[in-house]
Amino acid sequence: MADGENRIGLNGTFRFGAAGAQPASLDTYHVVQDVTCSMAAVEVNITGRGDTVDGDKPILLQPQLTIKASSKEGDPLVAAFLAAYTTLTPIVAWACEGPGDTGEGWDGDWYCTMNREEPLKGIVNYTITLKPATDSTRPPTWG
Repeated sequence: MADGENRIGLNGTFRFGAAGAQPASLDTYHVVQDVTCSMAAVEVNITGRGDTVDGDKPILLQPQLTIKASSKEGDPLVAAFLAAYTTLTPIVAWACEGPGDTGEGWDGDWYCTMNREEPLKGIVNYTITLKPATDSTRPPTWG
């Protein structure tokens, strides 16, 4: 991708796998529709007596990934996240913004929660929320 080119979400890749290792499995069934990468921070108030401005300082990063995925028969992605959720164990995930694993994104181990939508007219979708597994050997890092 050349400097100045827009990055298109359609070109992104999503990998997942067993916690503690590089995410090896690719979303080959193309079930991941949308990925939202929320980047917040825990802040502490650093205002002192006599200050004229109230100030906060970020001290801890709070990344979170939210994935919307459709449900397809035989899809390993939803099955892997369901297994991680039901056993309360981390899973590795990497949402990369560029084609062919180029670009940046959060890569590491995550704990997940899930919601399943079953519309009367439409396909079954999952919303998967990932929060950092800071107690694992691969907590999420940006890269």
